[in-house]
Amino acid sequence: MKSEHYSEDGVRVVRLQNIREYRFDATDAAYIDDSYYRTELGGHDVSCGDVLIAGLGDERNCVGRACVAPQGIEPAIVKADCFRFRLDESRAMPHFVATQLTAGAVHDAGVLSSGSTRSRIPLSVMATRRLALPTTKEQSDIVEFLDRETARMAPLIAEGERAIALLQERRTALISAAVTGKIDVRGLAPATAEAA
Repeated sequence: MKSEHYSEDGVRVVRLQNIREYRFDATDAAYIDDSYYRTELGGHDVSCGDVLIAGLGDERNCVGRACVAPQGIEPAIVKADCFRFRLDESRAMPHFVATQLTAGAVHDAGVLSSGSTRSRIPLSVMATRRLALPTTKEQSDIVEFLDRETARMAPLIAEGERAIALLQERRTALISAAVTGKIDVRGLAPATAEAA
């Protein structure tokens, strides 16, 4: 796809930034014209429940991370380096597969990826990633447990992120005060370890 194929609305384009660890990020939406999709790209369609996997990573986003295409995404397609897998749900639950792939992404990236500046796993190699598939009942139980525990930890994570933001603000203010001469840093001696 080229920039001229994009439009204000039409068929949703799933890009790397939409595939997050364990979740689909619906922000930063991009679209292509419906007629271009129907004539050129119909075989790359995405449906609700498809497993989406990132074939390209960087220092902040691991290659191989996965999520599930959300309800209401259609019509949609995957862009280059984004892979769509449609599962036989009588054997594998999409949320279980996406969770397992994301949990193993760092290991798999070290074993399966190539690239010096950005890690890449081609589709042919991505399709060889191994999964443990317990019964669908066990898959469901595992997903429910992880969802419950994640929801329980979410407030703690948010509190930690707020504390980090406040500490960063305080650090910035302290540096600014030191640079502008509002505090005297000359009299501060570096901390030394006392001999035991």
